[in-house]
Amino acid sequence: MLGKPDRLVWCLDRHSRCYARPMPTLLTPPTLEIVLQGLHEAEIRCGIQNEPPAGGITAWIDFGSRTEKATFYGTIVGDQEVWPAADRIAAWMHETAMRLFPDSPYAKAHGG
Repeated sequence: MLGKPDRLVWCLDRHSRCYARPMPTLLTPPTLEIVLQGLHEAEIRCGIQNEPPAGGITAWIDFGSRTEKATFYGTIVGDQEVWPAADRIAAWMHETAMRLFPDSPYAKAHGG
Protein backbone atom coordinates (compact mmCIF):
# COMPACT_ATOMS: atom_id res chain seq x y z
CA MET A 1 0.00 0.00 0.00
CA LEU A 2 1.47 3.35 -1.06
CA GLY A 3 0.35 6.96 -1.03
CA LYS A 4 -1.16 9.45 1.34
CA PRO A 5 -3.77 8.22 3.83
CA ASP A 6 -6.57 9.96 1.91
CA ARG A 7 -5.38 8.61 -1.46
CA LEU A 8 -4.39 4.98 -0.94
CA VAL A 9 -2.93 3.00 -3.82
CA TRP A 10 -2.86 -0.79 -3.68
CA CYS A 11 0.07 -2.75 -5.19
CA LEU A 12 0.85 -6.45 -5.18
CA ASP A 13 4.57 -5.73 -4.85
CA ARG A 14 7.00 -2.93 -5.71
CA HIS A 15 7.25 -4.03 -9.37
CA SER A 16 3.52 -4.44 -10.04
CA ARG A 17 1.16 -2.00 -11.59
CA CYS A 18 -0.67 0.00 -8.92
CA TYR A 19 -4.36 0.83 -8.83
CA ALA A 20 -6.27 3.52 -7.01
CA ARG A 21 -8.62 2.29 -4.33
CA PRO A 22 -12.03 1.77 -5.97
CA MET A 23 -14.72 4.31 -5.12
CA PRO A 24 -17.58 2.95 -3.04
CA THR A 25 -20.81 2.61 -4.98
CA LEU A 26 -23.98 3.77 -3.31
CA LEU A 27 -26.83 1.31 -3.39
CA THR A 28 -29.26 4.21 -3.67
CA PRO A 29 -27.86 7.35 -5.33
CA PRO A 30 -28.88 10.76 -3.99
CA THR A 31 -32.03 12.30 -5.44
CA LEU A 32 -31.71 14.60 -8.44
CA GLU A 33 -32.43 17.62 -6.23
CA ILE A 34 -29.62 16.66 -3.79
CA VAL A 35 -27.17 16.04 -6.65
CA LEU A 36 -27.93 19.37 -8.35
CA GLN A 37 -27.76 21.29 -5.07
CA GLY A 38 -24.44 19.63 -4.16
CA LEU A 39 -22.88 20.28 -7.56
CA HIS A 40 -24.01 23.91 -7.39
CA GLU A 41 -22.52 24.35 -3.91
CA ALA A 42 -19.24 22.75 -5.09
CA GLU A 43 -19.20 25.14 -8.09
CA ILE A 44 -19.26 22.28 -10.60
CA ARG A 45 -20.94 23.39 -13.83
CA CYS A 46 -23.71 21.05 -14.91
CA GLY A 47 -27.12 21.05 -16.49
CA ILE A 48 -30.09 19.16 -17.81
CA GLN A 49 -31.88 20.01 -21.03
CA ASN A 50 -34.59 18.49 -23.16
CA GLU A 51 -33.98 17.72 -26.82
CA PRO A 52 -37.38 17.92 -28.53
CA PRO A 53 -38.88 16.34 -30.51
CA ALA A 54 -38.33 12.86 -29.07
CA GLY A 55 -34.64 13.56 -28.49
CA GLY A 56 -34.62 12.58 -24.84
CA ILE A 57 -33.11 14.51 -21.94
CA THR A 58 -29.41 15.34 -21.91
CA ALA A 59 -27.47 15.76 -18.67
CA TRP A 60 -23.99 17.30 -18.77
CA ILE A 61 -21.06 18.17 -16.51
CA ASP A 62 -18.23 20.50 -17.53
CA PHE A 63 -14.71 19.27 -16.82
CA GLY A 64 -12.10 21.84 -17.78
CA SER A 65 -12.29 22.40 -21.51
CA ARG A 66 -14.51 19.40 -22.20
CA THR A 67 -18.04 18.39 -21.36
CA GLU A 68 -19.26 14.90 -20.48
CA LYS A 69 -22.83 14.24 -21.64
CA ALA A 70 -25.36 11.46 -21.44
CA THR A 71 -28.76 11.40 -23.10
CA PHE A 72 -31.64 9.53 -21.52
CA TYR A 73 -34.55 8.46 -23.71
CA GLY A 74 -38.10 7.57 -22.85
CA THR A 75 -39.36 4.10 -23.52
CA ILE A 76 -42.64 2.92 -24.99
CA VAL A 77 -44.67 0.76 -22.61
CA GLY A 78 -47.87 -0.40 -24.28
CA ASP A 79 -49.27 2.71 -25.90
CA GLN A 80 -47.58 5.16 -23.46
CA GLU A 81 -44.17 6.79 -23.53
CA VAL A 82 -42.44 6.68 -20.16
CA TRP A 83 -40.02 9.55 -19.53
CA PRO A 84 -36.50 8.88 -18.31
CA ALA A 85 -36.53 8.44 -14.56
CA ALA A 86 -34.95 11.22 -12.53
CA ASP A 87 -33.07 8.62 -10.49
CA ARG A 88 -31.19 7.41 -13.61
CA ILE A 89 -30.17 10.97 -14.44
CA ALA A 90 -29.18 11.64 -10.81
CA ALA A 91 -27.13 8.44 -10.66
CA TRP A 92 -25.21 9.36 -13.84
CA MET A 93 -24.54 12.93 -12.65
CA HIS A 94 -23.46 11.71 -9.21
CA GLU A 95 -21.11 8.99 -10.53
CA THR A 96 -19.65 11.32 -13.18
CA ALA A 97 -19.00 14.10 -10.65
CA MET A 98 -17.35 11.63 -8.26
CA ARG A 99 -15.09 10.35 -11.07
CA LEU A 100 -14.18 13.74 -12.57
CA PHE A 101 -13.87 15.69 -9.30
CA PRO A 102 -12.60 13.22 -6.64
CA ASP A 103 -11.12 16.02 -4.49
CA SER A 104 -14.11 18.37 -4.70
CA PRO A 105 -16.33 19.34 -1.78
CA TYR A 106 -19.08 17.35 -3.53
CA ALA A 107 -17.05 14.12 -3.51
CA LYS A 108 -15.96 14.66 0.09
CA ALA A 109 -19.57 15.19 1.17
CA HIS A 110 -20.51 11.88 -0.48
CA GLY A 111 -17.73 9.69 0.89
CA GLY A 112 -15.12 10.27 -1.82
